[in-house]
Amino acid sequence: LTTKLKRQEAARAEAEAERTRANLLRAVSHDLRTPLTTIYSASSTLLDRRDTLPPARQEEILRGIREDAEWLTRMVENLLSVTKMNGSGGGIQKVPDMAEDIVAHAVSQVRRRFPEQKIDVIASAEPFEVLMDSMLIEQVIINLIENAIYHSGSDEPITVKAEQEDGEAVFTVSDRGRGVDVGRMLWLMDGHVESDRPGDKDRGMGIGLSLCASIVRAHGGAMTVENAREGGAVFSFVLPMEKGEEI
Repeated sequence: LTTKLKRQEAARAEAEAERTRANLLRAVSHDLRTPLTTIYSASSTLLDRRDTLPPARQEEILRGIREDAEWLTRMVENLLSVTKMNGSGGGIQKVPDMAEDIVAHAVSQVRRRFPEQKIDVIASAEPFEVLMDSMLIEQVIINLIENAIYHSGSDEPITVKAEQEDGEAVFTVSDRGRGVDVGRMLWLMDGHVESDRPGDKDRGMGIGLSLCASIVRAHGGAMTVENAREGGAVFSFVLPMEKGEEI
């Protein structure tokens, strides 16, 4: 019976990983083509017209190239996360790690990319360990913070919190923006990736959220989204804590 249960669990993990990979592949050609086309066009303009373009226009074009290159970097990081999650038969390598350390490292990565964005970190009163794949969970936190930066429509601080509740590890990323369409976010997190979006502001949103939810589910956890009463979106995910993980 134990062997059968392990096989069923492995099969579910493999099916989940395969679904994530299929959804990403359906959208990746569209999402990569747009910034690559923009970079090519912008760089060609600079090469062909650099003697006639005013300095302000040249700087604007260069900033656009940098933004698209940064977006491509984030896309590659997400794809590498999926590759890691699909390795070894779809399994992930979970080891005990400090929740506060993972949050701190994720926030530091985002701060390097967005030095002007204020991010408040709220840690648990008592440090605690979680059995997890640290690289993948860090990518989840990074994706959620960057999602808030790009889509909240607000320059107000973003809050990242890690705490223990009822024997579970709870990670929360909240903003003070315009909120979200909860139904649409749940649809995206369920593995659907939009391939025909009206503008670049929504570019890659479905891929990032779908990946986050898949990583959390692979850890035996769950992800939720809601709008705060005072305004803004709140993305949370819960990871199970086995007995004896608290320190």
